[in-house]
Parts: sequence; structure tokens; C-alpha cells
Amino acid sequence: MPWWEKYRDFIIVGLVVLVILMSIGADLQGKAIPGMEFISGSFIKPVSNTFYQIGSKISDFFYSLKNIGGMKSENERLKSMEGSYDNLKLEAEKLKQENKRLKDLLDYKESDSDYDMIGAQVIGKSSGGWFDIFAVNVGKDRDIKKGMAVVTDGGLTGTVIEVHDKWSKVLSIIDENSSVSVKINKTGDNGILHGDIDMKAKGLASAIYLPMTSNVKKGDEVITSNLGGVYPEGLYIGKVIKVENSHGDLYKTAIIKPGVDFQRLEDVLVIKTSKTGIDLGEE
Repeated sequence: MPWWEKYRDFIIVGLVVLVILMSIGADLQGKAIPGMEFISGSFIKPVSNTFYQIGSKISDFFYSLKNIGGMKSENERLKSMEGSYDNLKLEAEKLKQENKRLKDLLDYKESDSDYDMIGAQVIGKSSGGWFDIFAVNVGKDRDIKKGMAVVTDGGLTGTVIEVHDKWSKVLSIIDENSSVSVKINKTGDNGILHGDIDMKAKGLASAIYLPMTSNVKKGDEVITSNLGGVYPEGLYIGKVIKVENSHGDLYKTAIIKPGVDFQRLEDVLVIKTSKTGIDLGEE
């Protein structure tokens, strides 16, 4: 076998490489080798275009990966901003409600200028869903005394039953140990607002010992009376929602829905004008 047939493949490859190198060298020197334009156009450029396309696709692929990472970071940043925005909305709504609550208390305080009142925050309560016994953040340091009435813009809330250096305990009007001298504003009939365990679960109280001749009706307003000397007269308490006769028809009982929401107490006013020498007792 002739030697050129034995090494034919190597010779062909070598010639092709040589032609390519000569073409590149000629291009670099600004000279064109005759016949090389065809080879360059038919062989070198297609090869170059192929590698360019492959390179472009690889570049696009890695660019896409980079963009995906950036998009993920941006998405996380937007989610974080959305969460912050929601928190700001909640905080703004909370401040709005607090502002309204304090404004209502201030309006109530100014409307009853005859009384010396001091604002207080509720800082604790008894177990359960109702504020039947709760604590406020004023005490001896603010000259609070046992027996003082506690109110909100909704009306009478309760009575101070314990006083400590910087806080006090309050017994609400719906607690079973509470008794308040009241009057039906429309009829002038006097009775006793008494808390009840069963009614407390509904946020209600009952006005007992109303005379059988009373014309008390559903919707009548109930206020504090001047009997007993504990509470200032005329403090709003609530409205009658039902009237019942007592056992033996000795007196009438009116079921009262207080104006105060005893499931949501945050700010109150303590009326510092109170009668001395009145011992309400403790729970």
C-alpha cells in the first residue's frame, strides 16, 4: 500500500488546517488568496456562524439564569414591601380607632364639666371574656380613692373598690357583687341595678324593685339616681330591653343593656368627686 494512502486522512486534515491558517494570515495582512473567498464563504463562515450561534445561546442561557435570580430577589423585595404596607395599614387603623376613642372620652369629659375627671388606661382584667373586674393605671399617685365612679363615653362603667400606689381595681356594674341606685329617666321610678352571673355572660344587668305601678317600657333610658350617695346623679347607664314582673307581683324588673361595651374596655375616666364614708365592700 503506498504511504500516502496509509496517511490519507491525516494529510487531508493537515491540508485543510493549512488552508485555514493561510486564509486567516492573508486576511490579517489585508491580502486575499485567490480562490480562498469561496473556501472562506463556504467553509469558514458557516463554521464561525455555528459557533457564534452556540455561543449566543449559551450566553442567553446564563443571562436568563442571572435574570431569574434578579427577578426572584425583586419578587421577595416586593413581598416584603407588601407585608410592611399591610402592617402600616393595621397600625394606621389602630391609631385611628384609638384617636376616635380618646376624642369621644374628651368630648364626654368636657360635656360633664361639673365633675373632676382623670383619664386612665385599663391594664388588666379578671379571667373570662368580660371586663367585670378590671385594673386601671392610676392609684394613690393620682389621688384616686375607693368609691369613685368610673365611666366611659358610653356611660357608667363601675366603681373603684381597691386603691394601690400606681393602680386601682374597678368593679363593673354587670358584676354580681355590684349594686347601683338607678332611676328610669322617663318615669322617674327608682330601683337597684344589680349584676347577675347569668346576665353577665350576655353583658346585661337588671334593675329590680321597680314599683308595680311603673310604666317603664322597652327603650326607656336608665340613669343613676341620687339615692345611696355613691354615684353622681344623672350618669347614663343604658336602655331597657325587657320588662318582667317579679315572683308574687311585688315589683317589676327591667333588663338593662348598658351603654358600655364590657368586652372591649381600653380607656376610662375616673370621677374624682365622690362621697366619703361609703364602703362598697370588696369582691
